[in-house]
Amino acid sequence: MYRVVSPQPTLPSQLAAKLGLTTGSVTAMLDRLERLGYVTRSADPSDRRKVVVRITPKAARRATKIYGPI
Repeated sequence: MYRVVSPQPTLPSQLAAKLGLTTGSVTAMLDRLERLGYVTRSADPSDRRKVVVRITPKAARRATKIYGPI
């Protein structure tokens, strides 16, 4: 079964690979999602050169409303 929402932080490069998109496309998508308040981006605590993406509670509520509980 496909997981709609993962509570775990994800790297943009991982998203690109899973979605079959370029990293540039994922960056543009994340820019829009961040402006809407659905994701946050922050430095990876173990490697400050990397950025991790996390969903916000707002996005989790929206996904649950659309897809039901996971």
